Amino acid sequence: MRVTIVDAVEALAYMPNCQHVKALVGHVYGYRLRVGAYRVLFD
Repeated sequence: MRVTIVDAVEALAYMPNCQHVKALVGHVYGYRLRVGAYRVLFD
């Protein structure tokens, strides 16, 4: 699963074309990336 998460995070370099990214409102981080059962929070 770790390799899948790393691949998804590396795909963030192409932000406009990312899937499963949601903008967060009223949260410390600006975006959420869903990778299976895991969530990656980032700005």
